[in-house]
Amino acid sequence: MIGSMIGEKGEHALVPFFKAIGEMTEADADFLLFGLLKVVTKKLDNGLGWAPLTNGTFVMYGDLGLDTITQIAWESFNHNFASFLAGLRGAGNPGETRMSAASNG
Repeated sequence: MIGSMIGEKGEHALVPFFKAIGEMTEADADFLLFGLLKVVTKKLDNGLGWAPLTNGTFVMYGDLGLDTITQIAWESFNHNFASFLAGLRGAGNPGETRMSAASNG
């Protein structure tokens, strides 16, 4: 299931991502996970719209297991930081990377 959500390349990145989370203090891990989940909403049944997944310290829906929550957190991390990390690795357009660096300083 994970592979279908994030693809083969992303699946290999999950191991170090979750290993790093596992080595954090509980407070740091909560800060990271709830920070990633803060921007996520869930579509409600019966056309009631969308609602936040968490209240900042608690996942609001009991039907979401730890496996689903961690996959959602990974997707949030990947969506929000992928282009930044690609730029650091030099995988992005070098011209754009230099421009960004020049405009910051």
